[in-house]
Amino acid sequence: MLRVENGEAHLAEDVPYAQIERVDAIDGVSVVAEEVFKWDAIWLNTAVPPLDDHNVRLALNYATPKEDILESILFGRADIANHIIARVKYLDESVPAYPYDPEMAQQLMAESSAPDGFDLTMLIPAGDSTELQMAQVIQAAWAEIGVNVTLEPVDLGTAFGTWLGEDPTAAMSATFPGSALSSDTLSDDNLLFVFLVPDTGLRSFGTNYDDPEVVQLIRDGNATFDEEVRSSSFAQAQALAMEAAPAVPLFFTNARTAVRDEAQGFHTFRMGWWPLWEVWLAE
Repeated sequence: MLRVENGEAHLAEDVPYAQIERVDAIDGVSVVAEEVFKWDAIWLNTAVPPLDDHNVRLALNYATPKEDILESILFGRADIANHIIARVKYLDESVPAYPYDPEMAQQLMAESSAPDGFDLTMLIPAGDSTELQMAQVIQAAWAEIGVNVTLEPVDLGTAFGTWLGEDPTAAMSATFPGSALSSDTLSDDNLLFVFLVPDTGLRSFGTNYDDPEVVQLIRDGNATFDEEVRSSSFAQAQALAMEAAPAVPLFFTNARTAVRDEAQGFHTFRMGWWPLWEVWLAE
């Protein structure tokens, strides 16, 4: 940010949320916010008790104060997520996100296999202040329903290696920066197969979530060019996955790039990359 501010650099990606207003007010600099296939969530390993208990996973969703996090840490510059994956083409906006309801969370925990609470370890990316702040808020909120969270900061490579490694029980939960997750395509198929189909190599992105009905819906949508079938199949899969809660969806996030005025033509692809061949420097 400092190099863009003093003119040593023309662009800087992922402007910290707390600095967006200040950077955007600098003479000769603008913060460009663009919708991309990026999102933030806490992933839950359904192969590790008591996260194999549906009531426990629902309780964690209801116990997460997303609105408070959005305003206090993200400064309102994201959208609360209503999908396990990014906001892609066939997103059904009518599928509800989980509201913050600590009373419902308490009730679900009382009806679960862990009524007295449990200890949970969460991998978080080391050095990412935003993810740390969010994790700390969630840590405090989940403590209110008896879930004692231990945060384990590790570098991003180690986090992915542990979460997606050969041992399906190596970690209980994990979160990754919103900028670390994206899609290589403009369709839902890619992300749905990676995150919700267990036999595609990543065990439903480390959650070990396996619902034959969801898998069939995704395969049905993937097998046709019929827009109505694709839209219906993927929307049903979205609703079922949200109800099953193999994760705590948090936010759909945006690209946030500091751009000096002399850098013309800059924009971000939905996949998160930049067509820099379209950028030129004005004299």
